[in-house]
Amino acid sequence: MKKKSVVQSAAALVIFLLANGCTSLVLPAKCPDLGPFGDRTISQAGDVQHTLMDKKPLYIKPYLRQGTEVPEFRKQWEDMQAVLNGIALYASQVVALSRSSLEAEKKAPLLAQYLERMMQPLTDHAAPDAHPTRAELANARASVNAQKTLLAALGAAQPMVDEIERYSNEACIRLNEQLQRIVQSTQERIDANSAAILEAAAYLKSLQGRSVKSYALLVEHSMDNPQAFEALMENDPALRRHVRTENSVVTPNLDSMEKDILARLQNIAVLNEQLAPQLELYRAETRELDEYARSNEDAIQKARSAVRLWSRTHANLAAGIVVQPADDVTDVLSGAATGAAKKALPVK
Repeated sequence: MKKKSVVQSAAALVIFLLANGCTSLVLPAKCPDLGPFGDRTISQAGDVQHTLMDKKPLYIKPYLRQGTEVPEFRKQWEDMQAVLNGIALYASQVVALSRSSLEAEKKAPLLAQYLERMMQPLTDHAAPDAHPTRAELANARASVNAQKTLLAALGAAQPMVDEIERYSNEACIRLNEQLQRIVQSTQERIDANSAAILEAAAYLKSLQGRSVKSYALLVEHSMDNPQAFEALMENDPALRRHVRTENSVVTPNLDSMEKDILARLQNIAVLNEQLAPQLELYRAETRELDEYARSNEDAIQKARSAVRLWSRTHANLAAGIVVQPADDVTDVLSGAATGAAKKALPVK
């Protein structure tokens, strides 16, 4: 009887608590471990910085300094790096806040401060009507500040996180467009600087091809090919001086023709050897410009992917979705730039 009485009493207590809407026995959702969130954000932002610092231009540096495109490009990169530095700092602060012993209601105001600091690159130099406006940021901070839990505060901060992703996407589009202008104008300067060398090399290549063909036709003529002589004269009119016409009889001096062709080929070889260093310099400049373009495209893609993944992870954390350490996004970032060389980037 005593055991039955205890069970009945416990059941009655539960019914009473539920009927009166008591929620004190319902444990709050545990804040997920934010460590992976911070580690990955810092790692991804650092990866972009490492790519930027990997190697500086050498051959094309003088050409890059001639135009106005690179200073603007560098300014755009500095703005993008400010965003990356901001989200890395924000992520580390969020992790520290989640692990602190502060009372839950004291964490939201601190997160609001971190959010405002992170948003400075978007608001400090923006046009008055650009989004987010200062009023929108103030409203977002107030919303974050009013939350009672860190997860709720993260959720309230998400609209501003989305704004950073939007801004970064647009910034990366502008960076790519500016990069294409730099590559085009730099290639034009490289071509103009080597125009005489390229023209001479092209002429020598054409002359060498015609001379080799002349020698082949001369051999065919010596082997009694009736059409070879006419083709030879048409291909190489300069050889007509070795032809004697008497009483309508055409008598070519094959030996002198052969010596003429071989001497010409030898001279072409000497000239090509003299042009070789300048041509190699031109090729080195062009190769480095290609590497410069690929490396910047790689860095831009990494920056864009880093912000996108950071934004999505932030949204998941706000929803209480745990980010597993095994879910390594480094491969995603690397795969986005497979085959891109980690070479020269904006000139300092």
